[in-house]
Amino acid sequence: MSVWRRIIFTILLAVLSSGAFALDTGDLLVADKPVGDWPPLILARPVMQHVHETVHFCIHYNTTGDSAVYHPGEDINPYDSVPDYVNRIGEYFEAAHNVYIFELEYDMPPPDGLTDIESKYDVYVTTTSGLTTPEYLSDYYFGREAYVSYIQVGNNMFTDHNPTDPYPHLKGVCAHEYFHAVQMAYRGHLVDQKPWFYELTAMWAEERVFDDLNELYYNLDDYYSDIDKSIYLHGGFHMYGAWVLAEYLSQNYGNDIIKHVFEKHITNPSSIGSLASALNSKGLDINREFTILTGWNFFTGPNYHNQFFEEGMSFPATVPVVNSYSSYPTGWQENGDAIENLGVNYIYFDNPGISKGDLVVTVKADEQYHEMICLAGIYDGSRPISLGIHKAMAGETIQVRVQNFNEYTGAIMAINWSYQDSVIHDLADYSYSAFVESLSVDIVDGVEPVIPESFSLNGNYPNPFNLSTKITFYWNFNPSYYTIAIYDITGRQVETVTGTALTGENKVNWRASDDLSSGVYYYNLTAGERSKVGRMLLLK
Repeated sequence: MSVWRRIIFTILLAVLSSGAFALDTGDLLVADKPVGDWPPLILARPVMQHVHETVHFCIHYNTTGDSAVYHPGEDINPYDSVPDYVNRIGEYFEAAHNVYIFELEYDMPPPDGLTDIESKYDVYVTTTSGLTTPEYLSDYYFGREAYVSYIQVGNNMFTDHNPTDPYPHLKGVCAHEYFHAVQMAYRGHLVDQKPWFYELTAMWAEERVFDDLNELYYNLDDYYSDIDKSIYLHGGFHMYGAWVLAEYLSQNYGNDIIKHVFEKHITNPSSIGSLASALNSKGLDINREFTILTGWNFFTGPNYHNQFFEEGMSFPATVPVVNSYSSYPTGWQENGDAIENLGVNYIYFDNPGISKGDLVVTVKADEQYHEMICLAGIYDGSRPISLGIHKAMAGETIQVRVQNFNEYTGAIMAINWSYQDSVIHDLADYSYSAFVESLSVDIVDGVEPVIPESFSLNGNYPNPFNLSTKITFYWNFNPSYYTIAIYDITGRQVETVTGTALTGENKVNWRASDDLSSGVYYYNLTAGERSKVGRMLLLK
């Protein structure tokens, strides 16, 4: 352990001893563990008054003093001279052991001795609500940095969510902390900046043991509200709420996918590297899977759709939208809100009431970093939703679309900065524009059309064109000022033509300037409060 890191950690432990700060299991996982200097004395196993044994656990507890268990004299279910609170702790840990070791077939935590009682896992009921301490390196599993550990759970587990009942939170903590002990059977020391994967999978594990508990919902908004932050660089409640990553993976590829990541952890001390490797070994790409997850995360809570998270309707939160549009074209939006590596931004495009057309979005990636895009149309009803997944290389401009945008109430676009095989501390920008491409635009081929009842755009002729083209539209109202804004394929406005729309047929000649290159151009005709969009091809 470096001198400065040891000093900082010593200060943290001193603060912990004062009761002013709660040290998490994750802090111990990422802390250096020099031989002969671990664990610190403050993390030594406490001495308790009583022991209650179950099949696989020894529960150590007090019935008097500051750490006396909740209702120490309550001995009803069962009547066995053991406080009911302690019996429940034993039952909850046995339930977790049954799921993790027997059902999901994880390796059990390394035992701390050879006798029967020493081989049972030790749990101490203290004033610490939940802490799993990696005590010392074990040789129980050959070739692993597996650690013997022990757990502390709270003697009184009331929370703001359950102010009169300590048992719901107690259930979650028992399942959560024992999964930490299981994780340490694979690796008890990480090189991660934050123990994000260990914490989010411990939250996920709670659902495997107690599916109806849903304590993990309380942390969801902490991740969603800061979802532009990196999923693997942030601690605090952010990493607890990111359990949706594990939920997405297990729902699509089975619970075994999470165990496979920890098997990779045996030889790889990086969680993000182990995750990428585990997915790759199953023919999956971490960036594609994360991008699909960004779409799933939108269709939760008030945006729920039944083809995504099974319990998504019950999620108390959904992701924030950083920008929303209801008129088109949007113009070029420079320097979008910067995102961290594997951070996400969401942009919403509302349907303005078009009768036909595609939503066309042009996106330019950061000059240094690759970015992934998930684009989906949103509608009322139960039809399947298609998530369009796209990749923009560093500095590349791509065009994505929602076909038949007129059938949708809107569209959502999620942009994330791809993982590029290494940990990066930086911010990535992006730029974009959007317009609605009319499907009713036809080429005028010399046939005189019937004048419509109101307003229509009849396209431009010739198309393709070399130097100039005529844009024809029909206006059946009083004369009105019109504007034709012309955009290149990136959404950059290159020219504007103005005039007065007269009742009947109007033809507007447009000559491309010499500095414009060959390619597709779009024009947005606005007259009065009405608007139409067309497309043309310039060939030089």
